[in-house]
Amino acid sequence: MSNIELQVLFKRYAQPLLAYLKSQLNDAQLADDLMQESFARLTEHYPQGKIQDSESWLFRTARNLLFDHYRQQQRRQTTAFSDEEMAHFPSGDPNAEQRAIDHQQVEIVVAQLSTLPERTQTIFRLSRFEGLPQTEIATVLGVSLSTVEKHLAQALATMMSGIQK
Repeated sequence: MSNIELQVLFKRYAQPLLAYLKSQLNDAQLADDLMQESFARLTEHYPQGKIQDSESWLFRTARNLLFDHYRQQQRRQTTAFSDEEMAHFPSGDPNAEQRAIDHQQVEIVVAQLSTLPERTQTIFRLSRFEGLPQTEIATVLGVSLSTVEKHLAQALATMMSGIQK
């Protein structure tokens, strides 16, 4: 995509896209970031010739970015408890025995992870350590969603077999 084509698309769709995002969010800066990310993704996919309708593609991408944002927010939400309520929960400090068990399990998982192919390791790390959604991993790595799912299933099966031993 040439700079001129991008400028034309930006002039035509940036404001309506931003207005849509602002109507969905209470954060103008986040709306602006998601609008820019939508255009960035457009420039990545446009040369592949798969985009027929740029406007629809931009709005669908923006909507998907909104969904990703809401999913991340839901994962991060925490519940606040009073001191009195907290007194009824067991202590979060593991004893020495539990720490040793946890350390052993981490070593097993790391050892199991290192036996996997490099791409499977990368996908597992992005998913489990970075918290990226599978669709985003597929986009970042330039593979299909089913490929990401296959590698995650392989990694999880390997991890589970290592933990159960």
